[in-house]
Amino acid sequence: KTVVPAGHCGLCHRGRAHLAPHQRQVLARRITVVIDHIMGNTETISEQTQGQGFQQTRSILAIGSGGLFGMGYLKGIQTQSLSESALPARHTDEIFAVCGEEFGLIGCIVLLLLLGAIIARCIWVARAGLLASKRFHRHGVRQGVLLAQVGVNVGMCLYVFPVVGLTLPFISYGGTSIVTMFAAMGIISSIKMRSLPSCCGIGAVFEPVDGAVRFGWPPPYILLDWQRL
Repeated sequence: KTVVPAGHCGLCHRGRAHLAPHQRQVLARRITVVIDHIMGNTETISEQTQGQGFQQTRSILAIGSGGLFGMGYLKGIQTQSLSESALPARHTDEIFAVCGEEFGLIGCIVLLLLLGAIIARCIWVARAGLLASKRFHRHGVRQGVLLAQVGVNVGMCLYVFPVVGLTLPFISYGGTSIVTMFAAMGIISSIKMRSLPSCCGIGAVFEPVDGAVRFGWPPPYILLDWQRL
């Protein structure tokens, strides 16, 4: 069995991402093994469990072992074992499986609810954004990146998505991932500071007048200097 970090498969050359021939083969095998697993193809069972699908096989085994309430913090068999046959990449790609084994289904639901609350809060901030460009950044940074990462990472752990090396936001170990996520949160906080005044309501109509923004509702008119936004 071979576990290859998918995050290191891309090679940058002159601003374009390229994959070497053997890396393309690895990626194709990862996609194929997931399809075979979903379709129940028994002809490739060895590849599904001991080949490219080894990491995900151990992941769903760990999640299933956790049951409803889990085995307890730091008591997981797959997640705490030092054996080579135990769950690999447990602190990065497969961190959701660690949560499943040690905290069970309840822990996984709580974790997903917390991440969902962050996404919902981001949507609210986006709706209250003063400028359309800020709303765009809010939706793109928070909803796009965060929602996609959560979905892909959980999908990898449940063996319904190929391993591509995406971490679980705010949970997985990783310097670049953590820094990027908190930088995005900083951008979001900046947008929140420049939201529409609460008296105007979300989506209030406004027009630029002599370098300022004039809100038409409710009276009296509210003037905001563009230079200070």
